[in-house]
Amino acid sequence: MPPSSGKSSLSKCLLRLVEYAGGDILIDGRSASALPLRTLRRSMAMVHQDPSLFSGSLRHNLDPTASFGEKELRDALGKST
Repeated sequence: MPPSSGKSSLSKCLLRLVEYAGGDILIDGRSASALPLRTLRRSMAMVHQDPSLFSGSLRHNLDPTASFGEKELRDALGKST
């Protein structure tokens, strides 16, 4: 996307960091404003445009909330799309 195309504004609205003045954002047919904030934010991931090195271990960067076991992470890494 080109600069100044609204990426940051869209991200802020999707994560409900700011409340939008009009309209609605639907995710799988459900209003983002009706989802519990914790659920909404835990279900999203951001991929930055600028490449960078991560701090911490690879395992922590793959699963920062420690929600998955070692086998689940290895299985996910082994899958190709």
